[in-house]
Amino acid sequence: MVDQEWQEFIVSCSGGSVRLELGSSLVPHQGYVGTDMEASPEFGIRKLDMTQKFPLDDAVVDEFFAWGSMEHLGYFEFVATLGEIYRCLKPGGLFSFTVPDFDWFVRAYLKQENLSERRPDSYTDEEWVLFSIFGHQD
Repeated sequence: MVDQEWQEFIVSCSGGSVRLELGSSLVPHQGYVGTDMEASPEFGIRKLDMTQKFPLDDAVVDEFFAWGSMEHLGYFEFVATLGEIYRCLKPGGLFSFTVPDFDWFVRAYLKQENLSERRPDSYTDEEWVLFSIFGHQD
């Protein structure tokens, strides 16, 4: 369901870019409108719970940015959130994010390095990479 306040916000941006930071806490990066699980109007933070369906229409956001927030989602929440980001991005829109050690894991995986020395025996390399990035959450 599209939220009326969000709809009004998107309309107010017409002619300009809609750039949202997911999980910004109280201090969004410059040029982004901050969002978090709870709104903080005094800081300009809008409510957008990444674990729920976004209260936005399809294809209305130019850019999503997530600085150190995606790793707090469980694996299945992460996948669902990516779907919501994709749904809400305009064609050609941008999604960028950071998670701790992501570059190391991706580089090691793509180079097919032997990760078995660093991972518990109960995991495959792929499982260990995913569980490490997502904080061993389901």
